[in-house]
Amino acid sequence: DLIDAFPDATLVMTHRDPRRTIPSMAKFQSVIWSQRIADPDPAFVGNVTLAWWSEAIRRCNHSRADPEIDARIIDIPYEDVRKGPLEHMHHVFDRAGYPADDTADKAMLQWEAENEQGIHGQHAYSLEEFGLSAERIDTAFSDYIYRFIRR
Repeated sequence: DLIDAFPDATLVMTHRDPRRTIPSMAKFQSVIWSQRIADPDPAFVGNVTLAWWSEAIRRCNHSRADPEIDARIIDIPYEDVRKGPLEHMHHVFDRAGYPADDTADKAMLQWEAENEQGIHGQHAYSLEEFGLSAERIDTAFSDYIYRFIRR
């Protein structure tokens, strides 16, 4: 367990709508599987990805029912990180007991500039491509969506 392995850690969890992340992960999974399986069935990949990640989030939420664990996690919407990463990094540094400084800020901004999202092309995917629907995603992640996702 991560908390047991790093008892003093401050954890950061970014949150993105599972309607976007699940088909993205299914696309990634299908690429990995295609290294060993000729033409993996997209609907099967979608179902497995949905099952894996909804179970992972269920377990995470179960762990977070413990107030001591929940208090150690900083929750940040993914889109907020994309809009203003320094503000969030300063919060993380402060919470972890590390001072933010100009050197760290410059390094983070340089990394951001050199690694802009989409710099190597776009990752194309859709729910339908993997036999999924918004309703199935919303049902599988209902508690998570209620707590963390802004729509």
